[in-house]
Amino acid sequence: MKIETLKSTITKLNRKRYFLEKNCQRIGKMLPASLILRAFPHRNDTSYALAQTKPHPRYGYITYFDGTITKHRYIPKKELDSIIPLTNNYRKFSKWMKEIRSLNKQIVELLDKIAEVQTQPVSIFLKQRRKEKNGKRKPRIKK
Repeated sequence: MKIETLKSTITKLNRKRYFLEKNCQRIGKMLPASLILRAFPHRNDTSYALAQTKPHPRYGYITYFDGTITKHRYIPKKELDSIIPLTNNYRKFSKWMKEIRSLNKQIVELLDKIAEVQTQPVSIFLKQRRKEKNGKRKPRIKK
């Protein structure tokens, strides 16, 4: 593979990484938790068709990691509207960070390929001593 092709690919990946890094910087406030919304049918509904026409109330729960334990907590309805954007921001941030890590890995692999192409063997620069016919080295002559 040509070095110029590798360099242009690295440049494209750097641009994409820069764009994602800027998005991560601008994300705003986040809540490092997963939001689970559950809808329960009304208790007085007797038929499935009737249950489909009425809106079901939403109950929110967050799942988060607290030290060594994963916890689940109920979120009251009045706080639910303020928590939804915060958890969505965290989800977007995590997705972008995953993509940035992937791009970093690709860039490092391409740099390794460039290093392989440009690396020269050390033996080119080493001078070999001449050996006599009987296998012994010739003594060096100091000047």
